[in-house]
Amino acid sequence: MNRTHFVAAVAALALGACSSLNPFASDEPKPAPLVEFSPHASLRVAARLDVDDNEGAVVMTPAVARDAVYAAGATGEIGKLEDGRTVWQKDLDLKLSAGVGADGRLMTVVTRHGLLIALDAADGAERWRVEVGAEVLDVPIVSEEYVVVRASDSRLIAFSAVDGERKWTYQRGTPALVVRSQVGMTLIENKLIVAAYPGGKLVGILIDTGAPVWELALAAPRGVTELERITDVVGEPVFVEPEICAVAFQGKLGCFDLRDGRPTWSRDFSSITGLDRAGRLLVATHENNSVQAFNAEDGAPLWQQKALAHRKVSRPLIVGRYVVVGDVQGYVHLLENDTGEFAARAKTDGSPIIAPPRRIDDSHFVVQTEEGGVFVFAIGREESDS
Repeated sequence: MNRTHFVAAVAALALGACSSLNPFASDEPKPAPLVEFSPHASLRVAARLDVDDNEGAVVMTPAVARDAVYAAGATGEIGKLEDGRTVWQKDLDLKLSAGVGADGRLMTVVTRHGLLIALDAADGAERWRVEVGAEVLDVPIVSEEYVVVRASDSRLIAFSAVDGERKWTYQRGTPALVVRSQVGMTLIENKLIVAAYPGGKLVGILIDTGAPVWELALAAPRGVTELERITDVVGEPVFVEPEICAVAFQGKLGCFDLRDGRPTWSRDFSSITGLDRAGRLLVATHENNSVQAFNAEDGAPLWQQKALAHRKVSRPLIVGRYVVVGDVQGYVHLLENDTGEFAARAKTDGSPIIAPPRRIDDSHFVVQTEEGGVFVFAIGREESDS
């Protein structure tokens, strides 16, 4: 067994002590019943694409680029949605390991054997394929010149977006025990990759060269055992100029000023899914499944929605005046972003929404379920609110 598989296996066993992180725990609490409320908004399915399910093994995340949605299933079905219709759909007949990376020109997927495949976003025609040489669990970054993937051993590997030529590799050490989750990367102004790392670290890396330019510590490991000392940054860091914000498991939630690396604020927090930010509003899903909002300028708490206990709530997404989360029973919940109150609710295909929702615009977003349902939702106002 190589080190990558050893780390993943040990993490899965160790995290079994916490039922909120272990889907196979026999004593796992049942999801809280859905609360009743008077809707303040409407949710309707504006478009749907069905790909194959994720076989319970990987998290397939859709991509949004230039108002189009790109999605893939775990056994190779891929497709594109735009303007409420399916533009194209095809089957690669390959087992995939991560969600889709796309920029509107190029769409990328990675197989479970580490084969990176790039396709033309317009029609799905294959442009090139190349061996990564490692397992990839996270969504690739696609820019005008590069495709960057993150290997399960935390290496970042860049390839030419034109022909797949390998350009650079960035590598750093990782702790012995890590949370096996999607640990995101964020591309800032097509120049700087901000990558989250185990141990509560954020690293800024130039996309042209792979050279690190700074490192920030969001949280420091605490405790005696390896399990207690896990402080992995989870989800994708979020950039709102001039700050980058992130959250860690068993660590902290906070923002940094990228101009000088100075922490703007931080507070104790633990998440296994991540956060989102828009302007002065920052929202994060706590590991206890509560959705919590903070003032992004100073970290002051604003509200907390506790009614989704044990529903395995997704990373939150801010869409216009609402916060979107998905849950283990396939429900999409719309929360008022100024109060956290429920504004609307809709059901997908009944299977878990474990991938982070993606924003299309201020009234549309997309979710993908475990069974491969890709749902574009449109948010409207109830007539009584107009």
